[in-house]
Amino acid sequence: MLVMFACLFQLAVMTFLALTAGRMLGVKLKFRVVNAVALGVGAALIRLAPKAPAWVAMILLAADLTFMVFIALWWKQNGSTWKEMIVFALMDLMLMWVGLSAAARILNLTDVRWLIGLIRALPAVAFVLSIGFFILNRMIFEEKLRSDEFDLNEYLYEYGEDDEDDECSEPVLEVLRRWWSDEEGYNDYNYSNTCDRARDC
Repeated sequence: MLVMFACLFQLAVMTFLALTAGRMLGVKLKFRVVNAVALGVGAALIRLAPKAPAWVAMILLAADLTFMVFIALWWKQNGSTWKEMIVFALMDLMLMWVGLSAAARILNLTDVRWLIGLIRALPAVAFVLSIGFFILNRMIFEEKLRSDEFDLNEYLYEYGEDDEDDECSEPVLEVLRRWWSDEEGYNDYNYSNTCDRARDC
């Protein structure tokens, strides 16, 4: 019962965080939902590792680390501001938490101390590396913005300037209609496609 509650909690929190991240980055609604559901369901399943056979827990641990890599790549492609980084760090924290439960289940397979230590440390090490990557990538981008060679107009042209109102400010039925029809203007856009966002960095 406690494990099931933990899974539902993991599903709800991870989905919410992923939706929030997608909203902050201006990701298209359909991809935002797909990302959120995939991360939420994935994290919930990984949380079941203590009740699964050890070989299944190994797969779940690998999936957990893969999700963390996905989040790092998502950040590299779109992330920039400190507020966004907090949301990404929380997603990684949740994945580390479930990853530790998967790692604990695998420990039953071996008595080799160094291997036990390695497996136990994997989720925490991945978390620390991810946070370090977020910060480093943010600093590099900030340095790029401050560079004399940086041309905002050229940057906006490269990624496409889309200053339309966000779909969430429209009526729900209109959002769904445009979402399903894949109407122009609902393409993904980068976090820094507007002057205001670029100046906030």
